[in-house]
Amino acid sequence: MDGVGERIVNYELPFYVLKSTASDNDEVYEKIAEIFTRVNSAGVKIGNLEMFLSFFATAFPKEYKDSIIEMHEEFSEAYELDLEPLVRFIFSRMGLKQNQITKVTSFKKSVQSLKERFSKQKKQIGDLLRRAHSSVATVTELLSSELGASSTQYIPSQNALLPLFDYVFEQNGDGANSLSSPEKKRMLRWFITASFNSIYSTSTNHKLETDLEISRKSKSNFPLDDLLSAMKGRSPHRNKIEKDDIVGAYTNVLRGRSGKEYLVLNENLTKCAFYAAF
Repeated sequence: MDGVGERIVNYELPFYVLKSTASDNDEVYEKIAEIFTRVNSAGVKIGNLEMFLSFFATAFPKEYKDSIIEMHEEFSEAYELDLEPLVRFIFSRMGLKQNQITKVTSFKKSVQSLKERFSKQKKQIGDLLRRAHSSVATVTELLSSELGASSTQYIPSQNALLPLFDYVFEQNGDGANSLSSPEKKRMLRWFITASFNSIYSTSTNHKLETDLEISRKSKSNFPLDDLLSAMKGRSPHRNKIEKDDIVGAYTNVLRGRSGKEYLVLNENLTKCAFYAAF
């Protein structure tokens, strides 16, 4: 063990420092994005969404990219929110489809499309980011106050947050108190059921796109029935939580991903069971 520890401590990590001679910020960001993509397109990948964000920085003022990063840092520290659901949500509101957001091959084309769309309406991006921040804050406050889920460690898949973010954005919600009690119950029932059934574990882009479309068609109430109907048409073809799923069930939630769906019930089982049933 001492020998292994010594090798780890003395292991040398190579790194490269790249300095740019360009004076123009847009040119610098473009070069950084190109290098970032080339380096990570083979070998160990950092992540498609981080690369997308780097391309976004080449097409828009630095303040908007910084705003997204600051938003992520804030909610990551307060709620352990990952970058993926945040980027999926924000760029979806900008008009991109989920497969455009997550596929490397469409990065440049997607960003160029955004640049052209908002070239004369850049103020809209600032407004959109402010509303996105309010939406995320409202949903995290709702889950914390109603379910005791004060961290994403109790959520099997953070992608299940997107329809909630999107609905609150559509309704211009500002704080959990801006939502009526029946509205909260509909949102939480869907969220718990969707999380327990891990509905976004496969075909994530397609399912999210479908559910976001359902959410945006609803003008006043959270579309619980429509979302549950869509859920029932997917594997495992369930849109509810049965009594036998909970009573007498035993699983080790600390062992890998096995039983992770029970984490969403762990913090406040009584309320969770109520929302799932009613």
